[in-house]
Amino acid sequence: MYDKYKTTGRLRKNRDGSRTFKENINLPVGQHLGIDIYTGKEINGMTIHYSKTGVHIVPLYYKEK
Repeated sequence: MYDKYKTTGRLRKNRDGSRTFKENINLPVGQHLGIDIYTGKEINGMTIHYSKTGVHIVPLYYKEK
């Protein structure tokens, strides 16, 4: 999953404008990763956290406008 989506999202920025090591990725409409067990809603995005020790993928849900 990392190889498919890396560098396809937007890098987050801090309040002072400097870049963080986190990337937000929105999945295309109709595509989702699964169902959130707490809310029962489809997971339609993810955040990739980059670090010295590797990468971590965190699924997320957001309301579509």
